Amino acid sequence: ILKLYDDLTVEWSRTIGGPGVDQARAIKQLSSGDLLILSYTSLGEIGSYDTKVYRLDASDGSEMWSATLGTSDWDLTVDMEVIDDKAFLLSKSYGLPGSNGHLLMHVIDESGNLLNEVTVSGLNEMDPMDLAVYQDSLYMSYSVLNEDGSSNLHLDKFDSQLNTIWQTIVNATDLLHYSAGGMDISEYGVGMAASVFSTQTEQSSERFLRFNPITGTLEVEVTELLEGQQYGKALAWYNDVALMLCHTDATYGAGGTGALVEVRYFEGNWFNATVFGGELDEIPEGILKDSQSRVLIWGSTFSYGNGTEEMMLIRLPNNTINNDLEVTVTTYEDALFTDIEEEFFLNQIYINQTGNQLSFDTSEQVALVEIYDL
Repeated sequence: ILKLYDDLTVEWSRTIGGPGVDQARAIKQLSSGDLLILSYTSLGEIGSYDTKVYRLDASDGSEMWSATLGTSDWDLTVDMEVIDDKAFLLSKSYGLPGSNGHLLMHVIDESGNLLNEVTVSGLNEMDPMDLAVYQDSLYMSYSVLNEDGSSNLHLDKFDSQLNTIWQTIVNATDLLHYSAGGMDISEYGVGMAASVFSTQTEQSSERFLRFNPITGTLEVEVTELLEGQQYGKALAWYNDVALMLCHTDATYGAGGTGALVEVRYFEGNWFNATVFGGELDEIPEGILKDSQSRVLIWGSTFSYGNGTEEMMLIRLPNNTINNDLEVTVTTYEDALFTDIEEEFFLNQIYINQTGNQLSFDTSEQVALVEIYDL
């Protein structure tokens, strides 16, 4: 876990975990200021892979407690949200009876005590993607495999007791595979970045969807058939404009894969598109608008830093989403971003054979940025 100053230099860093595989998944802040860290671990206290939650003191990153949850088999944790200091944990579980991979939701209090456990199951395999909170309701996106090999997209809304309020299904046609992406919710709707893969053309394209947060009605669904393969990764609302982050292998002059930011009005029509990329590969993971209306984009990079895979953080200044940009890419060696909570950045740290944390330095390089009015 890294805590960064506003200039993106490191205030403190902490490594948590045991001798097995510990994969960080999400970070959230409680009303006290303390941090909850969501991960899964291969230590096998309950099953083969378990959900692991840590509470850390935000002032120095010291561990206050940890809790382990799961079933008798694999539980691969995906995301976490907090409502009134209760944490909602989403996992894909293989330890449920008759399960090929169903969804498991745990609710714990601020002391790590289990309050509730709910299973979302069906006849076929499910792939969870994202959780989001809006007006004390919980929204969950996931995809479900059909018998013909296609995949439907699902969006469920729950109250704080995990009672289902509604469920919306976007049905696949013509052997399309929907992959649910990240979402953001505001007064303008539930915005979602998704991917659609056609088994007929072997083409993957990004898809912007907007749902009514009260009724669940799908109000907008649009896509652009751009050059190369496009994968919807995350979305952030910037007032009435949706910033949709995609992973693309068509970087329009750059050498590798890159981050494509589509800018759309909430009605779904294009405003412009921005591509970040270097000579090698960039893999975007998330996007958000911070409390100062600056846009943060994070992921991993091979083009910047020392040439190996490193954390990548791009911060755009205010009111620049429709202008030509020269941005700075900040990199952090030997680690990969997975989630961001304002000033606290969660990452996966690589450990060397002696068990000591590898050192990391920060470096800044200018990214290749191209703007397209489409």
